[in-house]
Parts: sequence; structure tokens; C-alpha cells
Amino acid sequence: MSHGTVIGPALAECLKDTNTPVRLAAERCAVHAFQLTKGSENVQAVQKYITG
Repeated sequence: MSHGTVIGPALAECLKDTNTPVRLAAERCAVHAFQLTKGSENVQAVQKYITG
């Protein structure tokens, strides 16, 4: 089981939160958890995962 399947759904909900500090913290967590700085393919995979 990868960490994405464990924290992904909870993180996706936090990214949709209307509270700005919560959303910013979730964005920072997503960058690190999904290694979004490693390349565009990771970004696309996470976008697909979050949107369903």
C-alpha cells in the first residue's frame, strides 16, 4: 500500500477547504508527499487522482 492511497483522500479534502491556512498547508503537504517538484508527470497524476 502506498502512502498516496492512505493520505491522498484526506489531503484532497483539505485542498478543497475554504479556510486559507488549511488549504495552504495542504498544498505544501501535497508538494512534498507527492514529490511534485520531481516532474510534470507527478503533477498530472496527482491532478487526476484528486479530481477522480
